[in-house]
Amino acid sequence: MKKKNYLLFLLISILVSCNSKEEVFTTHDVWVMGFKALSMDSDRDHCSTRFLFFKKSILSEIEPKSYTANDFSEFGKIKDPIFFNLADNGFLKTKDGNIIYPVFDIYVSEKSETYGTVTIPVGKYVVFAVSRDVNYPARSQAALKYCMKEIEVKERTSELILSPTFPTTYSMYGLVPWVDVSEKFSYNWK
Repeated sequence: MKKKNYLLFLLISILVSCNSKEEVFTTHDVWVMGFKALSMDSDRDHCSTRFLFFKKSILSEIEPKSYTANDFSEFGKIKDPIFFNLADNGFLKTKDGNIIYPVFDIYVSEKSETYGTVTIPVGKYVVFAVSRDVNYPARSQAALKYCMKEIEVKERTSELILSPTFPTTYSMYGLVPWVDVSEKFSYNWK
């Protein structure tokens, strides 16, 4: 009798341990940190950055724009509504006036020594990285800029790392191209 129970126990143990179903993850970690570059070829420094994750479907409802400024005076007077809504209020306003809040919102200080981490459900998103580089009494050259990137959060063996670099220039503001910290700038700026 003990032998039959022992064999039954072994058989059940083998069946349970040989289950072919692998664990399916429904969320994934995303690491985030912003950077700024003093010149196109210089090393990158940390930049206080707010990361806002929206469902990808919002792209058809907004009109992000890039702007140029001729000098510091013009740069200091800018009024980019998308930048200010994202930076100060944490939302996007659609073309028809509706307000859309992000699925996730995380701020990473330039003083942080580690990447910020957010755990996000698997899916497709658009990430807005907003420079919060503030240098009083004048606005920082890295300020008043945001970049965006479409991402797909899915199962992977390593973390998804987002590390945009903001150019330090008064000649551009609003939407700037996403350039990862490990990439060279694909556009010229002064």
